[in-house]
Amino acid sequence: MRYSETKIGRVFLVSVEDGERLPDAIESFAQEQHISHGVLFMLGAIQNGELVAGPDDPKANPVTILTTMVGRPHDAMVMGTIFPDEAGRPVVHLHGAMASGERVTMGCLRLGVHVWEVAEVVVMELSGLKAVRRFDPEVGFSRLVPDPED
Repeated sequence: MRYSETKIGRVFLVSVEDGERLPDAIESFAQEQHISHGVLFMLGAIQNGELVAGPDDPKANPVTILTTMVGRPHDAMVMGTIFPDEAGRPVVHLHGAMASGERVTMGCLRLGVHVWEVAEVVVMELSGLKAVRRFDPEVGFSRLVPDPED
């Protein structure tokens, strides 16, 4: 286990509007507000996109993902983090649970979904961190490195 200690900085309430794409909208917001490190919570609804729903073979390297489509509107609860990539750009990592009627699904929103009507997002900036997302070619995705100087 690796870790870093942090403090909460600024806190924002963001209303992501109908048709805006996640995670792109949050990444743009983070860049505009100079938020490099943060955590976020979202309540709202999503539609028209694709979720990562796990690995196809958990032993394969690089990982081959399973995906599931989200078409019609789904109510959603989402949690996520914001950390910079190796170039310093804020990258959002979102996982959420969503439901439409009796269909309930969960997954990573990194492939992109669209907001239906509105999504209420609370973004808490984390200060005093050097954490970074580093691409790991062995698994085929980026991993969080809490203290890159270790």
